Amino acid sequence: MMKRWHGPKRPVAYEDEPRDGWEELAELLDMSREQLESIRLARAELHSAAREIERQLTASEITRDEAAAALEALREGFVAQLQEILTPEQWELFLEIWNRGGG
Repeated sequence: MMKRWHGPKRPVAYEDEPRDGWEELAELLDMSREQLESIRLARAELHSAAREIERQLTASEITRDEAAAALEALREGFVAQLQEILTPEQWELFLEIWNRGGG
């Protein structure tokens, strides 16, 4: 039977971790704490870079098209980081969950 992601909840295994919605997915994918921390770090870097793009757009330093392209590149980079962090089996399960609308 395929595991299902029912949205954020607090798995016991990650009780002392900050709550950010990745805990249940980490449990479903049987991720290590190191993997979860690597994903959190990658997400933090993604958000920081996205805020900088938004600042540049607001300051008219870049165009909307340039901002959209930069944000798409960030998204693609984050997905590539996820694929590197997860094992091939975890990646396949992640894609199944994501494609079902669980992500």
